Amino acid sequence: PKATVIIRYQVQVAKNAPAGVMIVNQGVLTGKNIPVHLTDFPDTPSTDDATVIGPVNEKESGSRIEASKIAYPVNSGDLKPGDQIEYRILLTNYGPEAAKNVAFSDPIPFHTTLVSGSLTTTQGTVSEGDQVTVSIGTLESGKSAEIIFRVTVDPQTPVNSAIYNQGVVKQDGKKPIPTDDSTELGGDDPTIITIPDDKSHVIGYKTIQDVNDGLVQPGDILEYTIRLINTGKTKAESVVFYDNPQGSPIFSPAVIDVSLIPNTISNTHGTVTMGNTSGDSSVRVTIGDLEPGEVAVIRFQASVSGYAADGTLLSNQGTITAKGLAVELTDDPNTLTEKDPTQVIVMSALNMVPPKGIKTVSGTNPNIRWELRWSNDNAKSVLIHVEDPLAAGLVYKNGGADFGTYRYDDNSRKVVWDGYIPAKSAVTIWFETTVADGVHHVENQAVAVWNDMKIYSDDPETPIIGDPTIWKETIPIGCPLSLGNYVWIRGEQACPTNDSVKPGLGSSVRNEIIPDIGVNGVKINLYQDSDGSGDFTPGKDRFIASAISKTGADGKPGYYRFDNLCKGDYIVQIEPSDLSSGILSGYESLGNATDPDDDVNSDNNGYPMSGYGVVSRAVTLIPDTEPVNDGDADSDTNLSVDFGFQKCSGNCPPKSVKP
Repeated sequence: PKATVIIRYQVQVAKNAPAGVMIVNQGVLTGKNIPVHLTDFPDTPSTDDATVIGPVNEKESGSRIEASKIAYPVNSGDLKPGDQIEYRILLTNYGPEAAKNVAFSDPIPFHTTLVSGSLTTTQGTVSEGDQVTVSIGTLESGKSAEIIFRVTVDPQTPVNSAIYNQGVVKQDGKKPIPTDDSTELGGDDPTIITIPDDKSHVIGYKTIQDVNDGLVQPGDILEYTIRLINTGKTKAESVVFYDNPQGSPIFSPAVIDVSLIPNTISNTHGTVTMGNTSGDSSVRVTIGDLEPGEVAVIRFQASVSGYAADGTLLSNQGTITAKGLAVELTDDPNTLTEKDPTQVIVMSALNMVPPKGIKTVSGTNPNIRWELRWSNDNAKSVLIHVEDPLAAGLVYKNGGADFGTYRYDDNSRKVVWDGYIPAKSAVTIWFETTVADGVHHVENQAVAVWNDMKIYSDDPETPIIGDPTIWKETIPIGCPLSLGNYVWIRGEQACPTNDSVKPGLGSSVRNEIIPDIGVNGVKINLYQDSDGSGDFTPGKDRFIASAISKTGADGKPGYYRFDNLCKGDYIVQIEPSDLSSGILSGYESLGNATDPDDDVNSDNNGYPMSGYGVVSRAVTLIPDTEPVNDGDADSDTNLSVDFGFQKCSGNCPPKSVKP
């Protein structure tokens, strides 16, 4: 009575399964003294209906990294204080496409010390500290990278302790992936190795995950995972686990604003005797016996009350009993405190303000120092991810941060920082670069991601909010010229099905102009036409400056400008990374580029160049001869070099009208 049996199995979709097909399945339950029952799909209001998933995609896309991990004592026999543990992590990309900006990080386990110099990788660069960090870069489809490091168990570590460890893998466009102990069934398992005692002893680790991701908010679902481990050398008998998310004075400390979701308990050992029946509010699992080193895993879900107040601490702790052993409380493995409850805080993003970032620059050619300060004005800590791509022409030297995880990814040329900023506090991130002789203007801007929101750094030296930070070198006398103008996306982003031209000038659909949209944040590079060919020649044309498109004096986005230029021929380039993975990803040049030296405004002057983004042909600047109909009356400025982009391809018209 009231017993539960959970059955799990896996199937593989046939390689020739047609695209769009739905996978439908239903089981049958029979018994000697019960009627025949069909399984029910709980995600629908119908009863006794089949379980459905799909549709099948035509083919797998993107990257798919799996991160397996094993740990073993370097010395033979049981692990003892003072021994070394070796960790081996294998990252494999099983997807059809490359994984970009792959990075692995792993905190040094409690009760251990990293063996200096032991961190190695078959791909990328390594960094040792309070955690090990490996910048893999691009991991191609079908390729693997192996990471190895060792730790020494602290001499004072007591017997019956367990060394708990789990790393995480990050990459562009994907959620973080936790490592999985390849010696355990299931997925996303931490790696646990014990210091055994002669007698049986059961400890329990309890972790929590917000099923809804992000901040824990009212109405969210929390999933608790409990791992019970026999750290002794003899069998632990009659093991029982208890928990009450709602709070019970008998077995578990009280927790307000959380309630068990019945019928969500799963277990690898024993029988669920309470919690999987409608109306149950507590969890009880009779595990039975655990052999030395054996691990039992229990999972259940609880819901956060819709009325939980912002800032409410949700604290939960389970209880373990076993024959002849003292009662044990579960432990949060992510804190140094022993046998402490597992806790999260209800934190409504609506009641918080985004972090603020300011960026300053100092130094003279060739050495430049950039400094970021991200501040948190909230009464609670915030978790942010910061990326700062280096502008063309800059070479990274070194850098660091007050705290958190800092790294430089050489493949993507980005400074990256991850971490929590404490309440009413700030973190300073800095890095140093060099710049080539002759470069006199570089613009750079960082972006932080918080609660799925992007926040751009601000130059505090200007009144404009959210603008890039500019480094300028002193310019020789006699260089009064300027070059620039506008980066924009065509307002109509899809072609009519009748192949007529875009609605606008010459439209057969309606006689009106649809304005195009200027784009901020695009990186623009300026080169000197060093070989005089009139076209961009990689490796020969000399880099001069970089800029980032921003809001102009008219309040419209998308403008760029290079000042203090000498007489000569120049080529403008849209940064290639902005097209491959940046702000212009998924867009293409309008094509049919016109001569940028014709002094005509409101046209497209860029053409695609494979591997080098979108470039203009050479523009000749001569004092007192530049156009005066380009938005100002200055004959030393050419503000007519525009770059237009479109979302669609094929029959789209080659030209649009700039607002």
